[in-house]
Amino acid sequence: MAKVLIDANNYLKRAYHGGGDPYALWFSLMNKYIDNDVEVICDTFSSRKYRKSIFPEYKKGRKQDDDPIYWELYNNCIEIAKYYSKTTVIKVTKGEADDYIACNANTDDIVISNDKDLWPLVGKGVNVLVNATTKVDRDLIQTKFVHPNPEYIVVYKALVGDPSDNIKGKRGFGIKSYEKLAVDYIESIKICLEKGYDDELINDSVRTSYKLAMPYLDYKIVIDVSKTFNTLQEFCKDKGILC
Repeated sequence: MAKVLIDANNYLKRAYHGGGDPYALWFSLMNKYIDNDVEVICDTFSSRKYRKSIFPEYKKGRKQDDDPIYWELYNNCIEIAKYYSKTTVIKVTKGEADDYIACNANTDDIVISNDKDLWPLVGKGVNVLVNATTKVDRDLIQTKFVHPNPEYIVVYKALVGDPSDNIKGKRGFGIKSYEKLAVDYIESIKICLEKGYDDELINDSVRTSYKLAMPYLDYKIVIDVSKTFNTLQEFCKDKGILC
């Protein structure tokens, strides 16, 4: 049976800001995959250090979720996950949650995340869901990244940049410029980036953007032990959570 990897912070942010009852959505998700091996992947306060060492401006200006109600939701949902016997909570302390997922999701696994950095996994046969039901396919990739090939997403981000992470890309090079590149040239740029070769479009900024877009392998993790499922109701009652 497929392994399920949940990008916890990403999923819960959308549940929190999307209206409705985020706890009900979380229980629905956990119960849907109760028979699968589930990994709930969590960022920590040190998660961004690696990329900031490469590019100090990384994610600068992005609004942080400092709402105490959100963090209460986040911490409670992480605790709830521990009561499910086939669920493991993994806290990434070096690198980010998407790094762990990108490096550990295999063919036929299910990834729950709206993070577009994980869309290249579609090329490996991973089922990437932006929510509990909507699957990322090549049509959606083409809509966002011009070409349907998931492997070209990192080329797009290296050249065009990624404003959400404050990644610059090539100065003056935008979506329209990328659309004009022939597919064989995009493939050539991908090979050059992978192997460190030169190309007329590749400069230091593009190489840095490529590093930031690629998953980070040397991460450290903390794994939390599951709790006894029959005490979950007591936890929820104590926290005032309806389940």
